[in-house]
Amino acid sequence: MRSAALVCMALGACRGADARTDAPTTTPTAASDSQYTPAAMVAAFRAKVADHPTQLGAGATTRRDALVAGYVRALAHSDTAAFRAMQMTVGEFAWLYYLDSPMARKPYELDPDVMCLQISSQSTRGLTRALARFGGHALGAPTPACEPPQTAGALRLHTCAVTLRAPDTRTDVTIPLSIVERDGRFKFVGYGNGL
Repeated sequence: MRSAALVCMALGACRGADARTDAPTTTPTAASDSQYTPAAMVAAFRAKVADHPTQLGAGATTRRDALVAGYVRALAHSDTAAFRAMQMTVGEFAWLYYLDSPMARKPYELDPDVMCLQISSQSTRGLTRALARFGGHALGAPTPACEPPQTAGALRLHTCAVTLRAPDTRTDVTIPLSIVERDGRFKFVGYGNGL
């Protein structure tokens, strides 16, 4: 498995991991297939994480629209600290998100290190592009357009979008937003957006 340091080095869901380098590495064999079940993979991943949250913590909201409004506000102020607070931490990913995620289940069974890296890299790229295009501009208070949420175990996964007027071209740009809800609390999964 990749070390947590590599996986969690970028801004995104995978920040804040404890980069233990003494974790054993294994090579998959037919006899060790049980080591590669989602439960076994997340146990190994969790062993590298410093925190063990029981709910979505600081930066979470109790209303989806408030989270989206926070995104637009942070974008207008180029507030990267606010963006970090509104996104899942690596602990929240490990303890509250991964096992219920559709990507952790068949037919995908994506390794948590790989999933975390994908979320992190897409998030960093999407947020960098959104800030370059909209950061520091008055954006108003757009209303999000959201699809009905999908239930996955203890999670409710929301796919929303906000449409903003690009200050450089004066054209409307729609930004997709991936939101996780757990126990009535909302955070962004990541900031990947295709910009």
